[in-house]
Amino acid sequence: MTETSEPSRKPADDDDVVLTPPQHKSAYRRWFGRLDPALQLVLMQLWMPVFMCIMFVLCYVGAFHQLVPHQVPIGVVGTAAQAEIFQARADHAAPGGFDFELVRSPEVAGQQVKAGELGAAYVVDRNTIIVASAHQAQAAELIPAMITPLFGAASPPRRVDVAPLPLGDLGMTPMYLMLAWCISGYLCAMFIGLMGGPLRRRSRFRIIGVVGACLSFLSAFLTTFVLGAVHGHFLALWGLGFCWAVAIGVAVNGLSYFVGRFIALPAMGIFIFLSIPASGAAMPKWFVPPLFGWLNNVVAGSGITEMLKRLIYDVGPGYQRGWIMLFCYLGIGLILTLVRAALLGVAEDSPAAQREDHHVPRRPEGQRPQDRP
Repeated sequence: MTETSEPSRKPADDDDVVLTPPQHKSAYRRWFGRLDPALQLVLMQLWMPVFMCIMFVLCYVGAFHQLVPHQVPIGVVGTAAQAEIFQARADHAAPGGFDFELVRSPEVAGQQVKAGELGAAYVVDRNTIIVASAHQAQAAELIPAMITPLFGAASPPRRVDVAPLPLGDLGMTPMYLMLAWCISGYLCAMFIGLMGGPLRRRSRFRIIGVVGACLSFLSAFLTTFVLGAVHGHFLALWGLGFCWAVAIGVAVNGLSYFVGRFIALPAMGIFIFLSIPASGAAMPKWFVPPLFGWLNNVVAGSGITEMLKRLIYDVGPGYQRGWIMLFCYLGIGLILTLVRAALLGVAEDSPAAQREDHHVPRRPEGQRPQDRP
């Protein structure tokens, strides 16, 4: 008696069709699917105005709706006892608002105010408040009005501006140039992330570099020669704008590998909604909520603004801090790009990487082009 065996089953290969039951659609999905395709596209993009509305209110209204001093450094040219008296009065009138520190001479106080290390300084024997409008025009107006009652002088202190703004200049040019450079960098990289997924790294970097060079030239040309807002710094403006646009573009490009088509959220959040209130360009960092005051140490807008103030008005801490921040953003973008390449696990120039970059599906071995699965 021969033993019967079941016919052998052919192992399923990649070409076998697997039938799956249709997915259950919710009432919302059935309703949405019946809408006009154009209306569907519009509705699917409404997350952008919702996001912008929420972030504008939280970041701008939240930062600027109430000006409260937070540990504003005030220099005192006088005695230690006088500084302690002023500090005690400040702690009673506005707890945590002002930090008085002793400065040895009016000249040193003027230098520190001009560099942004002090919000203002008070020379006791001269009854004088030292400010620097070119570094922070709002601080030069707000701080003297707030600290004058603390001194108990018989007459209002005399106001000395060690870095006045040019006549008619409101000091807003650095903020708007900073905004233009941030937008140039992040929008270029954002659109690459949204629509340039198949592009390889070198192509992405070329686009970021060319766009950064063109837009920074345009902003410097308009600011210098058309509007006359800045005089004699065209090449420096172009160079700084190019460096920052590229650094921000590379950083956003690195992020786009990990968040894909949602790159607009972190890009706008970091370089617009958080950077502007925390930059110190629109309002002194000592008068915004503590979160934005801390972010002043890391946001790109802070580094750009301080570099521009040094270039245009010769005030602020100098260029070193700005260059460090620039290279940090550039380095973060390059690291994210390399991490993505390492996670991909293939060399970019290999055929496998080219198929991945250009979304070319790999045909199963032995299948002819005209064969259908």
